Amino acid sequence: MASTTELKRPKWLRDLERLLGIRRQFVLERNIRDEVALPAEKGFQLLPFNDALHSELRRLGYNLVILWNPVTGLVVFPKDEKSIEAARSIPGLESLNDQGELDMTSPLKLSGLVGRLALNEQQDPACALVIDYASRIAKSAASLTDDERDFFRACEKAANDARSISRNGGQSRFNPIIWLCNRAQDLPSWFLIDSPSIYSIACATPDLDTRLVVARSVVRALDPKADEAKMDIAARTLASQTEGMRLSALKEIKELAKKDGIGLDDIDDAVRSYQLGDQVKDSPWRSQALRTSIRNAHSNGFFTARVKGQPLAVTKVLDTLKRSVFGLTGAHTRSSQGRPKGIMFFAGPTGVGKTEMAKAIAKLIFDIEHSVLRFDMSEFSSEHSDARLIGAPPGYVGYEVGGELTNALREKPYRVILFDEIEKAHPRILDKFLQILEDGRLTDGRGETVYFSESLIIFTSNLGVYVDGPEQTRILNVSPDTKPYEELERKIREAIMDHFRFKLNRPEILNRIGQDNIVVFNFIQPDVAREIFKGNLSGICEKLKEEGDIVVTLEESARLALEKHCIADLLNGGRGIGACLEAAFTNSLTRELFDCDAEAGSSWKVTRFYKDDTGAFAVELEATT
Repeated sequence: MASTTELKRPKWLRDLERLLGIRRQFVLERNIRDEVALPAEKGFQLLPFNDALHSELRRLGYNLVILWNPVTGLVVFPKDEKSIEAARSIPGLESLNDQGELDMTSPLKLSGLVGRLALNEQQDPACALVIDYASRIAKSAASLTDDERDFFRACEKAANDARSISRNGGQSRFNPIIWLCNRAQDLPSWFLIDSPSIYSIACATPDLDTRLVVARSVVRALDPKADEAKMDIAARTLASQTEGMRLSALKEIKELAKKDGIGLDDIDDAVRSYQLGDQVKDSPWRSQALRTSIRNAHSNGFFTARVKGQPLAVTKVLDTLKRSVFGLTGAHTRSSQGRPKGIMFFAGPTGVGKTEMAKAIAKLIFDIEHSVLRFDMSEFSSEHSDARLIGAPPGYVGYEVGGELTNALREKPYRVILFDEIEKAHPRILDKFLQILEDGRLTDGRGETVYFSESLIIFTSNLGVYVDGPEQTRILNVSPDTKPYEELERKIREAIMDHFRFKLNRPEILNRIGQDNIVVFNFIQPDVAREIFKGNLSGICEKLKEEGDIVVTLEESARLALEKHCIADLLNGGRGIGACLEAAFTNSLTRELFDCDAEAGSSWKVTRFYKDDTGAFAVELEATT
């Protein structure tokens, strides 16, 4: 574990110090509202970003720092009498009050001061001007008002005219202008592009070593009496699970842990509560009822009642759910803590129960199958359709709306997310899953992060049923006659691997999913097909009774003829049986009922199912009492 003596100044501060004698103006962007950890005699000190910047500028010899923002105007740092008097010697700042403040909120009025500081005519004191909330100066960086354009022109000229002066025989330095903005794009592009005098520095979120140092103080404050070994484990857990988060978030996690009574042993719960905005102790994954439901799901036929003829798939799904309950998904990796609760890849023929299995899983875990968040990936076949998932980037239409995936997960983090027919998505979309599957998080177009640590992700695919043949043809790779199941599974798995490795050149996606998480569904077999046919036929008759108060029964010979026709081709699975039943039976039945002018309360028997002279399916009806 890093000790406090190993703490380095943030890279953005080191870059600023190194370039102060070369560049005239700097744009500090991104993580500018965080706290900053700086080395100190006794360990480290946490300072707000602006205070850390002012402190470092003073350390580097800038005796005077002037902070300006478009809301409160101008203020001198530090606010002591000597600094205020020195600032009053600069033309334009004679009116500073005793608190070192000046009501100058107009950017255009500030441009004169920018020019005077750049020329360095006032050699003493060395001065730095910090322009805060620079992202809010222009209403639109692409469409400036006349006053806004004049202000940025003056600043551009100041950057080009700036002079450096050697003070006390030391290194020559400019009086720098430092812009603080959310993103460099918030400033006019012509102001930044091809400008050798202006340099952009991205202020990144703290690295692991810095988080370790701060995490140590956080866990000590949570439990001062804990032994060093326990503190070390908790600090490492806290630091590893806050990748990409602000330092101030670690302090907020501490306060949340105190409020919820979370100890060092469960510090990861405090992190997830902070990320999800909900108490992890209320997670359905932790309920005893879910464990009981999963334990009994095999014996009570929970899945087999809805997904027929897939015993091996059911067993594998239950194994995955048991692993998810214990939090062991990806436990062999260092980054397992933030990964989704479970990952499954359902492969196999169409109409065999892959989507139905996902709904059944949602019903088992959350007691409502509508908690499935489903995305039909055939709708994401274009290169830029990823904007639907995570939102449009800044400056584009719909940017403020956010993405369908990120918005839904932010609203309800405990859910099953289904990506249907994943092979139809554009390869660029697949890249989004790398971060989701590895780190369990995704940042939307607005810069807000959502977390997948409490969700179950399911992909479905028909890959492997057909493969590429000669002359750009598609040939059948497996069929209902492929026996045994192990042979069908082998062929489909090989086709999936070939698709990701060679066709997409994205083997890393398959590695993130995990080959063991691929669940191959078998074709519907004849005995199962007959069960599905029977259920669908009963559904039609029940619906007719419910909607029209008409009773329809079938003679055994007619039922057998209809069954033989509907299960003759099982390539399209259970969905194909339903489609065939509708085309061959439902249409011909309703046609006959209309022709007979069947009334509510009447009863009919189908005595024959056949094809008429035109080749159309038909039924013969007989009225019964």
